[in-house]
Amino acid sequence: MKVSSVLCTHGRFECVQRSIGMWLSQDYKKEKELVLFNTAPTPLLLSDELSEYDIKNIHAPTNSSGDPFSSLGEVRQEALFHATGFLYACWDDDDLFLPFHLSQAVAKFQENDCVAWKPEHSLFSQDGGNTFKLAGNAMEASIIARMDFVKEHGFSTKQSGGEHVQGGWLDIAREKKVFIVENVRPSYAYVWGDGLHKTSGSIDHPNNFENHQNASLDYGEGKKIIPATLEELKERFAKAYDWK
Repeated sequence: MKVSSVLCTHGRFECVQRSIGMWLSQDYKKEKELVLFNTAPTPLLLSDELSEYDIKNIHAPTNSSGDPFSSLGEVRQEALFHATGFLYACWDDDDLFLPFHLSQAVAKFQENDCVAWKPEHSLFSQDGGNTFKLAGNAMEASIIARMDFVKEHGFSTKQSGGEHVQGGWLDIAREKKVFIVENVRPSYAYVWGDGLHKTSGSIDHPNNFENHQNASLDYGEGKKIIPATLEELKERFAKAYDWK
């Protein structure tokens, strides 16, 4: 059951290095791919060590019509064109994914025979990942879903940061009652207080998408992405494991 983890970014070189490291640290042993969809004017370069993994490095400074992207929903929609898995996992560049994130999600998805699955609670940090508490909102990046359903119903382009809902595929999955929420161990954390712009924190701002782009200027300056190692991530993971 191939999983496509879709990482949409606007440069954010350091975030991407860490996020790819988390993807490589997953204990899910079946087929998976990472779609790195970068909308910054400068492409991201992958180190040679990443050539052995199924990572699609897509540089898309404009949409498929050659026009500037107008919302995060449009970005996510176009990124899906490159995803070939049976399952979709949102893999945002500034979030924290514990090593069992994909394996637990896929196992629970299969047990429930559903279209989409998520844990009832995820973790939330307001101090840059030093401390965590339980949170129970949508937490879209904690969800795993059937790719065909996500592609069919797509993302909302109304407000960046709310593209999964506001008439997007997640709203429709809820309406059709094919979305399962289950009380299990949290495997995902949303981190605030790290100095990065969060579109979900400014959904109602009319220039939210543009502000996100203007605040995301870490393009790497020609450096190659070297993913964070599991050893480097252990301290960050440990703080999330110790959320109690």
